[in-house]
Amino acid sequence: MKEVVDSALELGFKVLIIPPIDQEEVPFPDEAIVVRTGTSYRIRSVFLVRTSDVLIVLGGGAGCIQELITAYTEGKPSYVLVNTGMPTDIVESMPEYIDHRKLAPIMKYRDENTLLRDLCNHLKTSKTTSTKYAVRVG
Repeated sequence: MKEVVDSALELGFKVLIIPPIDQEEVPFPDEAIVVRTGTSYRIRSVFLVRTSDVLIVLGGGAGCIQELITAYTEGKPSYVLVNTGMPTDIVESMPEYIDHRKLAPIMKYRDENTLLRDLCNHLKTSKTTSTKYAVRVG
């Protein structure tokens, strides 16, 4: 995750970090906005998704899968990189919509460049003027 944060800051993005309680004292880049909520990983994941317009999953475990389900129920599209060797690869076998409500698509990619292209196309056509991303790695 450090690489994603550092790259985003280098590109001039505003970066919001919501660390879980046991990582609140970890040093973070001065340029990042750090919100220490005093919550566990699970609760922090809800904050992370709720404050974002789009979820990007680049591989991970149960926390990423929880965030994916939260994004779906909150109506936020998810862009998921699969074939990473991580537990989130199970998402590849899931349907685009989890249930009959079709609240938000779960888009799966084997190639990060295609994921980024589709994400950028989505953002270009998005109705929001300042899109917030939740990027989740591991």
